[in-house]
Amino acid sequence: MSDQHIMTALQMRLAAFASAKDMSVAYEGVPVPANAGIPSATKAHLADFLLPAQTNNPSLGRDHRRYEGIYQVDVDSPVSIEAAAHNLRQLSNELAAHFPRGLALTHAGVRVLITRDPSISALIVDAGRMKRSVSIRYQADVIT
Repeated sequence: MSDQHIMTALQMRLAAFASAKDMSVAYEGVPVPANAGIPSATKAHLADFLLPAQTNNPSLGRDHRRYEGIYQVDVDSPVSIEAAAHNLRQLSNELAAHFPRGLALTHAGVRVLITRDPSISALIVDAGRMKRSVSIRYQADVIT
């Protein structure tokens, strides 16, 4: 259940970024209606993925679970946009800055901490589209 709260906290932050940039988001596991236009042939969009690592139990004698992993957001754009590679780099850097190291997000009592500065992948070009992945490391400690 905690992974749902972790994902929701991160997605709420991503939604704020997407709204400010007037971008669409293809959320992990959410079917996209045919008329939604994601991915659009003419616009950049975001796509998110939660990549959890193994859950740890760092405290002896307590019910303490530490959830760690990577929240990956792909910034995807058609190749045809003028100066698209530059715009994609700029968007990726702005997205990384939106999830700074030390940022704490909370949903339903679960506190999610961004533990490292986000990393940005090399440019990936495939089938007329290109993307950069922004990898955001997180940690959430749940003690009951």
